Amino acid sequence: GSFAELQASLPADAMERMLQRLAALPETADADHRTALGAYQFSALNQAISGDVAICYARGGVEVALPLSIVQLSSGAVKSDDDNAGLAASHPNLLFWLEENAKLNLMQQYAGSGEYFSNAVTRIQLKEGAQLTHAYVQEQSIEAVHVDSVFVSCGENSSYTAQVVQVGGRISRVNLKVMLEGRFAATAVKGLTLGTGGQLGDLHSAIAHLSPDCSSQQEHY
Repeated sequence: GSFAELQASLPADAMERMLQRLAALPETADADHRTALGAYQFSALNQAISGDVAICYARGGVEVALPLSIVQLSSGAVKSDDDNAGLAASHPNLLFWLEENAKLNLMQQYAGSGEYFSNAVTRIQLKEGAQLTHAYVQEQSIEAVHVDSVFVSCGENSSYTAQVVQVGGRISRVNLKVMLEGRFAATAVKGLTLGTGGQLGDLHSAIAHLSPDCSSQQEHY
């Protein structure tokens, strides 16, 4: 990929910290298969191919009044009788960074038409006291293959709430890993997957309590 200087002014060390986060893969090749989500291969492919990264940065103490909507649309390759077009593929790479006591409501949506492969990596960093409410809706084409690896790091007293809904895709898999790194960090994850006999939909979730006095809840349907 290539680095493009941001036009908006940021704290001196903010960009450096975000670039360090983007440079590291969320999982390693030698991760324990008993506890790992199995996202290394997909995230490594994303990292190798992605040329652009979408970054959302919230300064300390900022409360974003309106929800932020991120919509990713895909379409299959155009095929004709004279050529053999390959499978269309995209590799979205997103980073959401909330500084101390920032608050944000995020709506992340995937949709499309035709046959294609979507392989995304979503990183979320919550500093002390930050709060993020995350609505994740996957409505991909019934012919699509969808993979998204969502990795969340929660600092002290931060809160991450997620509602994950999947209804599309021939094969879909969302890997959700939440790291409760600071004391009193909290997370609540709810997942709903609806499909027909020809669909395979998975939500693989893992929550790591890395600091004392953290709390977590999970509900999957």
